[in-house]
Amino acid sequence: MQLKNVRYQLNNGLIMIRRLLLLNLLILFLLTCGGNIKSTQNNSPSKFQIYDGKYDAHFPLSPVDEDIAKIESSVRLITNLTFYQAYDFSIESRIINVGITEEIIQKKSIKKYIVEQPASGSATILAQDLNKIALLTCAHVVYAPDTLINYFVDKSGKLTSYIRSIAIKSRESINIITMPGLKNIHVLVSDNDQDIAIVIATLDPMPIFPVPVFSYPMGKAGELNWGTFVYVIGFPYGKKLISTAIVSDPNRDKSNGFIIDATMHRGASGGLIIALRDGAPNFELVGMVSALSAEREYILRPDENLDEMEIGFGHPYEGDIIIDKRMKINYGITYAVSIEAIQKFIKKNQKKLSDAGFYL
Repeated sequence: MQLKNVRYQLNNGLIMIRRLLLLNLLILFLLTCGGNIKSTQNNSPSKFQIYDGKYDAHFPLSPVDEDIAKIESSVRLITNLTFYQAYDFSIESRIINVGITEEIIQKKSIKKYIVEQPASGSATILAQDLNKIALLTCAHVVYAPDTLINYFVDKSGKLTSYIRSIAIKSRESINIITMPGLKNIHVLVSDNDQDIAIVIATLDPMPIFPVPVFSYPMGKAGELNWGTFVYVIGFPYGKKLISTAIVSDPNRDKSNGFIIDATMHRGASGGLIIALRDGAPNFELVGMVSALSAEREYILRPDENLDEMEIGFGHPYEGDIIIDKRMKINYGITYAVSIEAIQKFIKKNQKKLSDAGFYL
């Protein structure tokens, strides 16, 4: 009887061991069926990184501060200040945009003044060739039209063919902030439709150390998904900021454009958008900020030349009222140019880039 009990207990023990082994194998299979999963921190069961070759849709599980510091050092604030010589006309002059000459403008104008058109954005240093650098930014940041024309409207609010004011570009100045000694800053190539431009500048004197150039791989915006986690680096309101965002509407056009939910402000245009593929430090450039969602609204305001000392606060305003327009930003909807569009643009302009000494 004792021998039978011993055999019975041994059999039960073997059965339990087999069940535990099968259970462990089942757990291992379930964990690995969605990709190769590895613990990222001391085999902690709460933090696993999935290695599936896709862009991550979650906050990074390991520190990324060193990589972010390297990337952000290549992103600079770029400004463009354009001056226009402007002229106003009366409706009685009946000036139209056909056969208009400088002589007619000077003779028929009733007011002459200077208009400034400032713009700012973000630019990334893509390459350095000895004492020259090439920066990637948005075309609308560095582009200013040669002529601006406003037309009179009739009583029904429709535009007429008669010119109310005309402004002719007289001077333009592009600057890269926080990089002293840059000279001959100008747009080498640009595409207003794709909103991409490359600006080059000369370093004077020649720097002792290399400038920080963006050195991470080019990604594939076409592989972004709904919910992909990205970082955005730019200069909204002239302040360098690093933000996180989620991708929406991937591949929204034939150029693989997409939308992110980052709360961007003016000046963010040209900012980098980077994503992680299978965790840190595998950052890839997937695009850049192009435009914010906005809508035009009209407002009534006092004459901008009004002296504050002339305003009687708390009393009715009796001066001239000006109809003005402004853009109301819909925060949280930011449009992006894809890396594929940027690469296509670079390839199209490779001859001009190589002639300037850059092989991107």
